[in-house]
Amino acid sequence: MLIRGVQDLETHVQAREGTPVWVYNEKSVVPFLTSLKDNNGNPLFSKEYIHEATGALDTNSFQVQDADVKARAVFPTASLFNNSCKPNCFRVVNRNGISIITTELVKKGSELTICYTGLLTPTHIRQAVFKHTKHFNCSCPRCLDVTEEGTFPTCLLCSACGGRLEGNSCISCNQSQDAQRIEQISLLCDTLVSRLVQEENCEILTGGLMKLRRLVYLHHYLLVKLKLHFIKHSEKCSTCYDGAARAQCSTEIADLLKIHKIEKTWLKHEEIRGNQETLCSWKSLMAEKKEN
Repeated sequence: MLIRGVQDLETHVQAREGTPVWVYNEKSVVPFLTSLKDNNGNPLFSKEYIHEATGALDTNSFQVQDADVKARAVFPTASLFNNSCKPNCFRVVNRNGISIITTELVKKGSELTICYTGLLTPTHIRQAVFKHTKHFNCSCPRCLDVTEEGTFPTCLLCSACGGRLEGNSCISCNQSQDAQRIEQISLLCDTLVSRLVQEENCEILTGGLMKLRRLVYLHHYLLVKLKLHFIKHSEKCSTCYDGAARAQCSTEIADLLKIHKIEKTWLKHEEIRGNQETLCSWKSLMAEKKEN
């Protein structure tokens, strides 16, 4: 990026100053690169230009979505696509480059959009990614829709009747839930899924699915994450392959993909992207909290 030049790429230099990633670059990247000298002993790159280049890289790069590859790539033309969490295009980035595929019929003259992060992640995680890596708040139709197209990806279930909670109240029985208890259940579910997605034991996985289904809504993002792991597990497990749990998970995931216009063949890329960028966003959040 330093040799090529940032050209028309967005850098967000001012917005990045003082952030965890800026501090990291200031302490680790800048000293190394400013130590590089030309034949006359002058630095090849200034501190300011290095921050500009790292800003262009972080803002415009795409995660390569091959499971066995940890890399980022910059495609100057693809960087011009604007974000929408209800996009009309889907991107696939692998060893061969980038492909932009329309997900619906697009009228001539209409803007083509992609989602900068995983479409299976809920609004609060997508917004964290946008804030910490792209430095903007998204106001697309999906982000403004508290139901996220009727999927309710962060809703818990009522402990009394099993109805869906809106805020602290159940829409079925109108019973209020204690805010502290809701927070505790959310933390419990997060901890449970973090452990279960590392698990391959059939009984533990099916038991975990049953427990989570009693606590969260059908398309809750943590339940979706566990379903995807279970489907992947069942594909290589003779015990689970023809079981009811796999069939149910597969049907529910297919319904969710249809709502968000994600082709099943792209699911592998979507999972990898979501995992990579969710991890990046939460690392940034944790680093920021630690600093503050």
